[in-house]
Amino acid sequence: MKTVSFGQLGDRLHGRLILPGEPDFDSVRKWFIGRFTETVPQAVARCADTRDVAEAVAFARAKDIPFALRSGAHSFAEYSMSEGLVIDLDGMDEVRVSPDGATVTAGPGTRIGPLAEVLARHGRVVPVGWCPMVAVAGASMGGGFGPLGRYYGLGCDHLVGAEVVLADGRIVRTSETTEPDLLWALRGAGAGNFGAVTSLTFRTRPAVPAVHFAAWWKPEDGAAVIDAWQRWAPTAPSRVNAELILRCWPDPDEPATLSVFGLIVGASPRAAAERVAELADLVGISPERVTYTELTAEELPNHHTFAGEPTSHNKLGGRPGDAEPGVRFVKSEFFDAAVPLDAIADLVDGLLRDRVASQQREFEFIPWGGAIGEPAPGDTAFVHRSPRFLVEHSVQAYGSAELKRASHEWVTASKATLHRWGNGHVYQNYPEPDLPDWDIAYYGDNLHRLHAVKAAYDPDGVFRYEQSLRADGF
Repeated sequence: MKTVSFGQLGDRLHGRLILPGEPDFDSVRKWFIGRFTETVPQAVARCADTRDVAEAVAFARAKDIPFALRSGAHSFAEYSMSEGLVIDLDGMDEVRVSPDGATVTAGPGTRIGPLAEVLARHGRVVPVGWCPMVAVAGASMGGGFGPLGRYYGLGCDHLVGAEVVLADGRIVRTSETTEPDLLWALRGAGAGNFGAVTSLTFRTRPAVPAVHFAAWWKPEDGAAVIDAWQRWAPTAPSRVNAELILRCWPDPDEPATLSVFGLIVGASPRAAAERVAELADLVGISPERVTYTELTAEELPNHHTFAGEPTSHNKLGGRPGDAEPGVRFVKSEFFDAAVPLDAIADLVDGLLRDRVASQQREFEFIPWGGAIGEPAPGDTAFVHRSPRFLVEHSVQAYGSAELKRASHEWVTASKATLHRWGNGHVYQNYPEPDLPDWDIAYYGDNLHRLHAVKAAYDPDGVFRYEQSLRADGF
């Protein structure tokens, strides 16, 4: 790849241009990456405002160098990194709530946690995700499920407007009446495909009282718990969101953990206990431990990310350049029906068997349904409306190249264990670089319209990466 001089760009930025060797350069390097080899950019444009973003895009286009947009740096496939220029939107994190509290406008670098903190002061929420350190831009434009998803819907369903820097240099604002096709596409396929999103406006919802619960079973009972969960959680009332996670820790001597956890809106601890008892009856085994935390409407916005720490400090820390990165590989698939018990038993066995040091394995079952399924598949670019649940498989490892390869083999095998019963669709916020027919898996029947939007707003493919949409459909 050709090298260029970035001095001209640095002179035009309100923010900063950071080059290799400068102290702040390591702040863009992650401890865990989704590839076997690290991508290191020639420069990072740390943008302060929309004009900076437009300057950076124009510079990259004029110099014909690759670039990547980066807000929270949580792309599991490292699509927010580039060998050329990284256009870093991390510092664009202003949050403005409308006077009536009905909408909130946030910069692309705003994290879910700090957004929740601001909205808490207004008694409002935006149901965009679980993790407080993830940026709202990527989370919402790829779907955005969280503890209130079954009750209120996805983050993309609450996106009502955005400011976007287009490939030709224009800066446009989208709404239901202005550039409506672009807004439609941003609601499920917006990350890095059509332009650089420099602000997002969301419809807010009232904060509501709820009970957070967590129930733990022995990992050896995992097959029975999962089998019961898939017959209970996806069909529970929409005010019930119950996820399941089975995790093996990096120390093989540390016991694995199996928990079902989530929110029950408008419930008392006693009512929540009755719901958990329903699940336990289906399992046929009582949980070893259950906790309940009653939350008022005022407490919910801050608690709904369940960080266990002040959310305003949850950003990724940079990695020194001389430190070797670990890897994190993630795969997922949606399911329209329950999985047979013997396949679930194989899944659990594959996670618990042959544990190795410095490798953390886990899978998570996430219920769909409720408000998530209320929009039609074509109402937004997010097509996944009818599944019963989503399964995420992930592994994190730090060490030798052999361990990293083995980790990728494990997560691939874990997904393959259930693939026969999946519907072939994949959650686009969990991108898989080695996924065949990824565009169909992510976007389904919305793909044709998305190609048309791409052709209208970025016909030359200025915004591109390995799995970006193509204007010509290929």
